[in-house]
Amino acid sequence: MPNTTETHYRCFHKVAKSLQSRGRTNCWLDHNALLAHARAAHEGGRHIGSALEVLLEYREPAILARRIQGNHLPSANDKSLLVAAAAASKRPRNAVEASVKNLLRFAGALGVRDQEIDQLDHIELLELAQKLLPSNESLISGLGVIRGALRWRAMIWPSRRS
Repeated sequence: MPNTTETHYRCFHKVAKSLQSRGRTNCWLDHNALLAHARAAHEGGRHIGSALEVLLEYREPAILARRIQGNHLPSANDKSLLVAAAAASKRPRNAVEASVKNLLRFAGALGVRDQEIDQLDHIELLELAQKLLPSNESLISGLGVIRGALRWRAMIWPSRRS
C-alpha cells in the first residue's frame, strides 16, 4: 500500500488535471471549492478530504494553531454515550470503530472547552467538528449515530437536553 505522501500526491495530481481540463487551476480556489470540485468530479477517491486538508494547512499555517493539540480524555458522560451509541449502531463494525475513535477524540477536544456532546445540539456539534477536526468524514458520520442516541436518551431521561 502506498504511503500517505504518495496517496496525497496522486489525489492532487488528479484534481489538478481535472481542473486543467476545465481551464482552471487550484491556485485560485479555496479549500471548500476544491473539495466540492473534487467530489463532484469524483477525483481523488476516498483520500481527497485528507489530502486537501494537508493543502489547507500549507496554505493557512494558522489553522494548526487553532486546533486542539494532543489527545484529551472525554468526559465520563460522553464516553458512556459513545459506547451506548456504538453498541446500538447497525453500521458495519469497522465503520463504527473508526467513528468511535474520532468521536472520542472530538469529545476530548470538547472537554478542553468545558463542553460535552449531549450539551450541544446537532448543528452545534457539526460546526464544532468542522472547526476542531476539519474534513473528518468519519466524525461527521459518527455524529449522525450520536444524534439518534441523543434522541433515544431524551425519551428515556426527558430532563437531558437533546
